[in-house]
Amino acid sequence: MRLRSLLASTAVLAITATAALAVGSPAQATTDDPTVAKSLAAEVQKGGKVRAIIEIEHGQSLADVARTAEAASSETKVISKAGSDGFLVATIDKPTLAELKTDSRVKAIYKDEVSKPTLDVSTKLIGSDKANQAGWTGKGSTIAILDTGIDRDHPFFAGRIVGEACFSSSDFDPYYLAVLVCPNGADAKPGTRPLRPQHGHRPSAGPGPGHV
Repeated sequence: MRLRSLLASTAVLAITATAALAVGSPAQATTDDPTVAKSLAAEVQKGGKVRAIIEIEHGQSLADVARTAEAASSETKVISKAGSDGFLVATIDKPTLAELKTDSRVKAIYKDEVSKPTLDVSTKLIGSDKANQAGWTGKGSTIAILDTGIDRDHPFFAGRIVGEACFSSSDFDPYYLAVLVCPNGADAKPGTRPLRPQHGHRPSAGPGPGHV
C-alpha cells in the first residue's frame, strides 16, 4: 500500500513539474521559422523602420506575402516585387517583423544595404597575402592579361597599363563568331586601346590564323 502511495506521489510530482515547465518556459523557435538578420532585428526593436529583403520559400506567392506584410502595419510599404524570383523588398517595422517571423512562407529576412566588395577573402584564397609577407609583391614586374576584355578604367589599373594589343582572327568560321576588331582593319595592331567597339561579337581564339 505504501509503495502504491509513493508511486502515485511521484507521478503527481512529475506531472506538476512538466506543467510548470510548459507554462514558465518561453516559446522556442521552430526550424520552420525564418532566418532574421541580427542587425535588422536590433534596428527594428529600437522603433525604426528598416528597408528589408524578404526571401520567400520556393513555390510560395510573392503577392500573398506582400499583402500580409502590408496588412500587419500601416507603416509597412512593399517597394518592389515585380520581376523578382523569390524575393520582395519592403520597409518594415516592429509589428510587421513580428508577423513575418512566424510566417512559414518566409525563408529569411535581411537588411537591404550596400555590400562593398573587399579583398579580405579572395587574397587569402589564392595565397597572395602569404606571398606579400614573403616579399613577393609583384613590384617591377609586367603582367600580361589574355582576356576578351577588361575594364581599363578600373581603379586597380590606374597608371599601370603600359600597353595593349589587339587579339583578332581572320578565321570567319561562324562557329567561333570571329571578326576583325582592329580599327585599321588588320589582323593585329599593338598599342593603347586598339579595339574598336563591337556589338554582338567578341574576339575569339580558335583554329585558324590567329594573331597576338
